[in-house]
Amino acid sequence: MEETIGTIGVMMADPGGGFIDTVLDWGLGVIRAVQVVASPPLTAVVEVITALGAVYFYIAAVLFIYWCINERLGARLAFLVLLTGCINSSLKEAFRQPRPYDLDPSLGKAYEATFGFPSGHAQSSLVFWWVGLTANLANHANGKLIWLRRLGAVLIILLIGWTRLYLGVHFPTDLFGGWALGILILLLYYLLDKPITKALLQKDRQGGSLRIQCFTAAIVAIIMNTMTNDSSLSGMFLGFGCGYALMLDRLGWHAGGIAWGKRLLSYFLGLGVVAIIYIGLSALLPKEGSA
Repeated sequence: MEETIGTIGVMMADPGGGFIDTVLDWGLGVIRAVQVVASPPLTAVVEVITALGAVYFYIAAVLFIYWCINERLGARLAFLVLLTGCINSSLKEAFRQPRPYDLDPSLGKAYEATFGFPSGHAQSSLVFWWVGLTANLANHANGKLIWLRRLGAVLIILLIGWTRLYLGVHFPTDLFGGWALGILILLLYYLLDKPITKALLQKDRQGGSLRIQCFTAAIVAIIMNTMTNDSSLSGMFLGFGCGYALMLDRLGWHAGGIAWGKRLLSYFLGLGVVAIIYIGLSALLPKEGSA
């Protein structure tokens, strides 16, 4: 897969010269400037920081929020991250832009098996960290705390973006594209969250909203499945959507309703089950390019 991306990247970067070449050459210069401070200890730290924008981190973090802090916020973050990932994956396939190390192998301090534009780390980190840190969970946070949360979210988002340049896996334009898409998704989220939530909680003719919610999750999952070859995102969206709907309709469970010891026990048990399912299905189902 990486060899294929590299070949395509070289073809894209040398179409006879032009604006794209100029932008990519500028991006390579920026990355070289960032890597001036490179060292093995710093690279180790950067790899830890960049993991804060990786899919495995989001799975663990979303489930922790859902099971231990606030199930409503956890559900919203899950839906946002999955939709963001689907949009990003489809756009990567559409643009098919190379990674920096495809054009200059000396810049590669890490490697990815996908195309470069837009940056998934930039896009998803903006959505996750902004919503996660600025949510007023207790509805009584003072103004100073809100601004500290916002500042913290911005710093984490920028820091994760910087690590992608340092590792040579993204051009600056990849980050700009990811952030722009993340902002657009946030705007749509803040605009549509209340009306969509109200519509999904409407009672149907049988007196419940479960059917409406599961049907909506299925429709969205089908649309997601047509947008990208990665069916795991649509599958997780369907499973989480229906599971959350069942929880609301049948259990009435709240994350804050039990002691922290039980919350953490539930989290680690649940995380173990998720890991078994995720790893098991990955081993059983054919991967991209294996068929």
